[in-house]
Amino acid sequence: MRRFATPLTEPKGVVPVELWCPECAEPAQEYDVIADGSMLSVDAERLRYAHLDGEPLCPVMTSKGYQPALPVKTKPKEES
Repeated sequence: MRRFATPLTEPKGVVPVELWCPECAEPAQEYDVIADGSMLSVDAERLRYAHLDGEPLCPVMTSKGYQPALPVKTKPKEES
């Protein structure tokens, strides 16, 4: 799998989760974006965050079409 981004800081041991993807409730992290030209239509603020594996946060509908979600600081409740 091609990584979308690289973490700003490499995790060492247990890292407290402070950011979450609001759509899937998985942990998120601020990343240093690897720009390859494929995400030119995405707002720069939305590119700063990704799942821990480097993939963009889940898509959400915005006024500009589908964009990666912005993270939240409290873990969303998972649907059962």
